[in-house]
Amino acid sequence: MAKKKEKRKVTKPKASTGPKCECGGTFKPVTLRRFDFSRYAGLPSFLDGAPGWRCGSCQREMLHGQVVNASLFFIAMDIVGFPHRLTAGFARYLRRSMQITQQELADRMGIARETVASWESSLKEISPQHDLILRVLMSNHARSSEAIPTKVLVDIANDVMATLSSVRSEPAPRKTPDLLVTESDFKKLPAAWLSKMQNTAPTVFAL
Repeated sequence: MAKKKEKRKVTKPKASTGPKCECGGTFKPVTLRRFDFSRYAGLPSFLDGAPGWRCGSCQREMLHGQVVNASLFFIAMDIVGFPHRLTAGFARYLRRSMQITQQELADRMGIARETVASWESSLKEISPQHDLILRVLMSNHARSSEAIPTKVLVDIANDVMATLSSVRSEPAPRKTPDLLVTESDFKKLPAAWLSKMQNTAPTVFAL
């Protein structure tokens, strides 16, 4: 008597699920477009092409903590390469990126703390010489950052340092311009690093 052929059970792959949203929906990895990053940077800024997560129900968006740190680094490097003298907001951002006080920055530059305070409060425009020194300090500090993989970080810092061959003679604009971290910036990061950011549960909510 012929044996009956056993039917093989076909197991369907489970759909990958992301973290749950407070609304009950599920977050899915997406590429964020024109994402308002101002609340993180403290300056008018946007991310275009950032790896992120979005709830399929309420459309709430999230960023991974490392994507936030990488974006803050890119913004700092954009400011260092800014073609005009630094605005009050830009000068303050660079100091805070170095995680030092006004007094500590003043000590490093050999000036009074009141001078630093006057730039950051728009009471006085930063001089071309002090502007250049602040940019160089930030560029050197960036080399020790852990925001992005070391090789990429050093390459970016070197490229920015190459733009600091002379002082910025053009005065700062009256209004701090919007800053944009683009998809081309994120593409400088290793593909494996980006993939990990979109396959690891994010840690920072962004409304």
